[in-house]
Amino acid sequence: MIEILLLDDEPDLQEITFVHLTKKYKNINITNASSGNEGISLLTGGQKFDFNISDFNMPNGNGIDLLKFKTAFGYPGYFILYTSQLYVDVPENSDPSFLGVVEKFNSDKLFDCISEAIEKSQILKIKYESQ
Repeated sequence: MIEILLLDDEPDLQEITFVHLTKKYKNINITNASSGNEGISLLTGGQKFDFNISDFNMPNGNGIDLLKFKTAFGYPGYFILYTSQLYVDVPENSDPSFLGVVEKFNSDKLFDCISEAIEKSQILKIKYESQ
């Protein structure tokens, strides 16, 4: 089972993304959070995620805050910034697991990022194909 942390402060957009992901990928588990700080709490609480899909502009910690925290403390998992703000200043020395900025409602590009990461990672491939 592939574990995904989905962060968005807009419940309707979070639900749309959840539906799209669960229709495309059958072997996933999605945990929702509404801010970067809530995502950080989940990570420090011991939850492990294969993917972190995060909005950028949220109250109480944005997507870049979560990416910086994840990178600084070595938390595993790929990171996708899923936002309507395409011109986001991403730190130069970002975690190599940073897959890029994907425009909201561009489900095909989001799926491409996830599928490419699964194909590249033998561990993710095994987790996705199991069960």
